[in-house]
Amino acid sequence: MRTLLRFLRPYGWLVALSIVSGFFAVGANIGLMATSGYLIARAALRPETVLLLWVPIVGVRFFGISRAVFRYIERLASHDLTFRMLARIRVYAYERLEPLAPANLLARRTGDVVSALVADVDFLQNFFLRIVSPVIVFILALGLSYLIDAQFSVLLGVSLVISLLVAGAVVPGLTFWLGKKSGEELVTLRSEYYAIVLDLMKGMAELLAFGQYEALVARLTALQRKISRRQRFMSRLNGVSTGVLVLINHGAMWISLVIAIPLVATSKIPGYDLAVIALTALASFEAASSLPQAYQYLGQTLQAFKRVKELVGPDSLIAESGEPIGNDQAHDLVIRDLYFRYRQDEPDILKGLDLTLPFGKHVAIVGESGVGKSTILQLLLRFWEYDRGSIVFDGKELRELDASSLRACFAVVEQAPHIFQATLADNLRVASRKISQERWQQAMKISKFDTVLAQMVDGEQTLAGEWGTRLSGGEAQRLAIARALLVDAPIYLLDEPTRGLDSVTARQVLQGIEEVTRGRSLLLITHRLTGLEMMDEIFVMHDGKVVERGTHQQLLEIGGRYRSLYDRQYVEQQLDCIQPSAGAAVHS
Repeated sequence: MRTLLRFLRPYGWLVALSIVSGFFAVGANIGLMATSGYLIARAALRPETVLLLWVPIVGVRFFGISRAVFRYIERLASHDLTFRMLARIRVYAYERLEPLAPANLLARRTGDVVSALVADVDFLQNFFLRIVSPVIVFILALGLSYLIDAQFSVLLGVSLVISLLVAGAVVPGLTFWLGKKSGEELVTLRSEYYAIVLDLMKGMAELLAFGQYEALVARLTALQRKISRRQRFMSRLNGVSTGVLVLINHGAMWISLVIAIPLVATSKIPGYDLAVIALTALASFEAASSLPQAYQYLGQTLQAFKRVKELVGPDSLIAESGEPIGNDQAHDLVIRDLYFRYRQDEPDILKGLDLTLPFGKHVAIVGESGVGKSTILQLLLRFWEYDRGSIVFDGKELRELDASSLRACFAVVEQAPHIFQATLADNLRVASRKISQERWQQAMKISKFDTVLAQMVDGEQTLAGEWGTRLSGGEAQRLAIARALLVDAPIYLLDEPTRGLDSVTARQVLQGIEEVTRGRSLLLITHRLTGLEMMDEIFVMHDGKVVERGTHQQLLEIGGRYRSLYDRQYVEQQLDCIQPSAGAAVHS
């Protein structure tokens, strides 16, 4: 609760304006009802001249107009405040979340993250609108109601305050207690529902292919039934509490009349004040009418914020701040005796890794899947923290450098690049918004993405589709290569850049990359040995460490693990060439 209140502090004037105008709107309603009762009662006595009713007539008009004005101001201020608060919460969530990725989010489903950032944050709009503001306005209205009735009798004021407290505290408190568990479960079930829907949309093809679509839909239907049951319970609870409030409201009016009638009989107050007392009691309950729902929202709101805090609450495993570093200078990279594991209960992925990348050199890291090649890239980008050993970048320990400025030194092609639901041009301009036409054409040509654009009816304005569904695996990889080549960085990190490309295209792309990155550092991570004769040095990894290093020709002559990988891939390529020919001969 305190954390949520901190998001309101920068907008104190809006908080005050909303609460004051809300209180004035309730006060105007009480004034309107009381003045109307007084006017009707006095008019029934047939005064000698209408001028005797001039003040209450003007009062009715004033309170009627001011009630609408103050309610409008209250709505305007409270909604403006709510939008500003939600904006701050979203910024807070994203600022906290960004350093956590990917290390702290590894065990979370995408649907859970999306649900917390969207549905749960959106639900926090109820915090001020339906919880904080109504409670404060009720407290202020409580004092106003007492002051009005106390003018006639202290007992009247006390009885009305007691009735209001029962309606505004006891009934909502009981409603909150009865609905707290269901409200919290409702938030959790909705989040689970959103997560499954996202899985359903993202994995539709696989679910249909493996016959699991109906099973997931059935699970979704069962979840919807649970949500509906709890929603019905909350609706019934709200209906019952509203009915009880109406009962208390009318009961308070009759109690006020029972107390006031003897005062009229003893001539302590005039008879026409009975209408004022009765209608004041009725109007005072406007401030209490929304409190049962406010207490219901309280449990759900706190649960929603708890989920957001659980998502962004853990401290980042990476120290993002540090010494800034420029991306316009030569950087040497040295890795010494590096150890790393993703979890403490898992074995080491890297086991005493040694590797050097002098500035301007082109180096490749090869090895079978699972030996830790891609892990090196993750560590260089400061997505994970290494356990032991040293990574020295430009003479400084990597973990001591500012993470943002460090990442600006790299142009990256990931093994599974993310394609945004945007145009192909927008996906490419993620690299940089200021790109010269010459650099653009060069990147398209080297990556062979120009041929992909030529096949699209809308060219670079073609929508990539959700998760890049409009592109094949090879086309998505070419887009990723082109995107990296558009970045003006001193070091290029390429993780399986030719994945999904045929051997001929892969060689042409690598040759183009090698040419355009001359004078800059290049670290190529691959299990595919095509085109590696262009590299200055090759590191062969096995079991988390480098077991061989040298040029392509030197490693072939050694006859070790690299030679074994090369011979195996050569045989596979030959078989790929023979099989189509054999198939054609059979058909002929």
